[in-house]
Amino acid sequence: MVRGYNMFMAEIIYKELSYRVNGLLFKIHNELGRYCREKQYGDAFASLLKAENMVFEREKDLPIESINNQSTNKADFIIDGKILLEFKAYSYNSHRFVD
Repeated sequence: MVRGYNMFMAEIIYKELSYRVNGLLFKIHNELGRYCREKQYGDAFASLLKAENMVFEREKDLPIESINNQSTNKADFIIDGKILLEFKAYSYNSHRFVD
């Protein structure tokens, strides 16, 4: 079992938007494969979001005002102001997340 995955997850809040985003992510994976860097996946994803006329922000600062932290936390993508997306790319033979 992959750590962090729960097949009994809560209901998806933004179903249609989540479905569209997930479809774009699968399209990127099918086109680029599993050996690219995070930046390459992010660039491809941004291109697809633009082509689909989807509203998004990239590398958006997420300040924590209570600790005067203005720019150390960033989201790779914020889609339609509703979904935060963080890309992670690991080498193919990484066993970091597999039990």
